[in-house]
Amino acid sequence: MEYEEFIQFFTHEVNYNLKMLGVPWRAKYENTGGREEVLVVIHGGGHDFPPIKVHDYYQEFLQGMPWGVAARKATQDFFDDESTKCALMDMGLFHADMVIPTFMNTEENEELLKTVPYSRFEDLAVILQIAYQSLGGINLNLVVTDDILQGWGLRYDELYQMALDNPRNVESVQMIELHKMIDIISPDETVEDLPPFYVVTNTGQHLGAAGILYKTRMYELAETMGDDIL
Repeated sequence: MEYEEFIQFFTHEVNYNLKMLGVPWRAKYENTGGREEVLVVIHGGGHDFPPIKVHDYYQEFLQGMPWGVAARKATQDFFDDESTKCALMDMGLFHADMVIPTFMNTEENEELLKTVPYSRFEDLAVILQIAYQSLGGINLNLVVTDDILQGWGLRYDELYQMALDNPRNVESVQMIELHKMIDIISPDETVEDLPPFYVVTNTGQHLGAAGILYKTRMYELAETMGDDIL
């Protein structure tokens, strides 16, 4: 596929991803003169966002990445904290009801944890995130900061409890047999040969490890499965 044809397919696919995400934005192709400076600029609500550099993703395409995957990656990469917050606000999803607790490795994120509110669970940090999954599979995640808490008039502990009590969050928690999530069965094995390993996650299987924090839900699942596995 030549570069000019890639630009057309790429721009169309980015627009499709934005449509499936549900955000009222569109991608516009701009050529500022020179292949290296060909950009796809996201326009929406007057926000001034950094452009998506088409040529960078064309190089990934040339290295074997399908053009649709490149456009999907470009769309996901575009959403930094600023654009994510703007998108959530434009879609009417920037509110406390969209928050879930998530785990974060304390050692690997020491600097970030100096700037956001969190609590501890064993050796992990529990941070709060606004989480949204679209029909197209693009995920928007925004860590709740002190500024967001102040804007909502809430403390960390209040929002944390609200997230744990949120019926949508509770009902989303599930336990899935490990072999159903990853391919761990060899040709000489059957499902019956495997030990009963379960993974705690959510229905979207995205940021679901903190499902173990919903204690009542965990006991309900254990009782449903007919054994005290907790």
